[in-house]
Amino acid sequence: MNDSAAQSLFDKYGGVPMATKMVSKLTERWLANPILRRYLEGMSKEALLRHQIAVVAYIMGKPVTPYDTAAMRAAHQPLNISAHAYEEMVTLLRQVLL
Repeated sequence: MNDSAAQSLFDKYGGVPMATKMVSKLTERWLANPILRRYLEGMSKEALLRHQIAVVAYIMGKPVTPYDTAAMRAAHQPLNISAHAYEEMVTLLRQVLL
């Protein structure tokens, strides 16, 4: 297998700088959205950015640490995220990716 075949999508598409730019744009849109911004109340923007960059890295094949889906579920459950809010977030993510 050559180097490019072994390269993760995370590395192929720009690594941390790409993820930082993408997550920053997503967070800006998230904070501007009246349906979604309430889910970020009381959160450190810096901590949120670090967390989201780690999620993007994991999704794109470059986990820093194994991703704990049970911990993610437990962290999000108290937020009572509605189906509508979830769809709003998916829409924002699509916009940023395009």
